[in-house]
Amino acid sequence: MMGGVGEMTRMSTSAAAVRVVVYFDVGPGREEDFVQRCRELGVVGEIERHGGFLGGELCRAADGSSLVVLTMLWASDAAYRSWRDACPRLPSSSCPHLGFQGPPQGDVLDVVHQMRPTEVTPSG
Repeated sequence: MMGGVGEMTRMSTSAAAVRVVVYFDVGPGREEDFVQRCRELGVVGEIERHGGFLGGELCRAADGSSLVVLTMLWASDAAYRSWRDACPRLPSSSCPHLGFQGPPQGDVLDVVHQMRPTEVTPSG
């Protein structure tokens, strides 16, 4: 979903982990301003401190487009909704220095398999 914050496409009712992806189209040349504003507002720290948060990333598009993406892995849909319902404030993608938007709505995806690096043991 591009062009601002996406609509929630699915609501999970299970206790399984969910990945939430929120898209911000901030406009050409404004990507770093948006990321900096997120830092100034303490957006990342607020998410990290919320119960049930397992990890995530704030990403800029590698292709040079004006897309910034916030991904969050939550222990459950309920944990994500708890954070979302607390009305977190994020910079507005259309006016990152002045406006705010919130609570964010994003694509909510059930995690069906979580991959982790395997340990490589030396052969001997």
